[in-house]
Amino acid sequence: MKLVMYISATLIAGLVAFCQNEVLDDSTVIYNFKDVFDYIDGYKNPPIRGEFEILEDYQKRFPPPYDYSKIWYISLEEQDNFMGKSYIYDIDKQLLTFTGGKIYEGKKPNEHSALRGLKLRENKEPNDYSAHRGFPMLVEVELEELDSYEATNAFGATISVEKSHVNKYVLNFKNWADIPEAVFNRSNGVFSYTIKKPPKEAEQLSKQLRLAIRVLPGGPLHCSREQLETRRPTIEDPYKTYFWLYWLNVKFIDLVLYDINTHEIKESTLINMGISDY
Repeated sequence: MKLVMYISATLIAGLVAFCQNEVLDDSTVIYNFKDVFDYIDGYKNPPIRGEFEILEDYQKRFPPPYDYSKIWYISLEEQDNFMGKSYIYDIDKQLLTFTGGKIYEGKKPNEHSALRGLKLRENKEPNDYSAHRGFPMLVEVELEELDSYEATNAFGATISVEKSHVNKYVLNFKNWADIPEAVFNRSNGVFSYTIKKPPKEAEQLSKQLRLAIRVLPGGPLHCSREQLETRRPTIEDPYKTYFWLYWLNVKFIDLVLYDINTHEIKESTLINMGISDY
């Protein structure tokens, strides 16, 4: 679980710049789920025109029309390894396997939740609004700490209650049947990529490489955010937790291994399948 206190404005600016960049191989940028979600979700609520704002100035504040052909690299977090590792190493076979994601089996969004507040600049909605059918994969779980407040129960006991959000980020693969079985376990929804390396080199690469997935999002109509439940505080457990679901329908394109420092793509399922030795 990842602890996040704020979202960088610089990162969001970089995200917009990336959207205008067609070159993905030499200048790849790896984003986390939330940054991509916020960018797409932002198209549902364009800026409001000011009372004294002339039309020309107002139109300048609009984002460019949403591009349904845009492809994104999204980082994958390990969800199943209880030790928190993003890799498994078989020293006897000298196989280093990176893993990420897992199947999401919780509540799905409301069938029409994506339409709430939708004010697209262009009437260019995708034809495939089959709601949320597909293979949902949990990409990341994020704990967002909020403020605190004083609460008193019926017996007069006063406690300090801490508030937080638990955000569940889900990619729902519309074309899940096309994902190569060599890198995707359909029984648990875990992605994996294996490379053959001797122990010393494997140790170095285990700290340097991570998984990312290359996807084509369905657009604003395939982007949903809903509150799942609220956990009420008690004297014994003085925490009020809001559980949120962030859902994005996507088409799978590629699974890659990238360098966390340079964002250089080291391996790709479009080039290699199965066990690789680059």
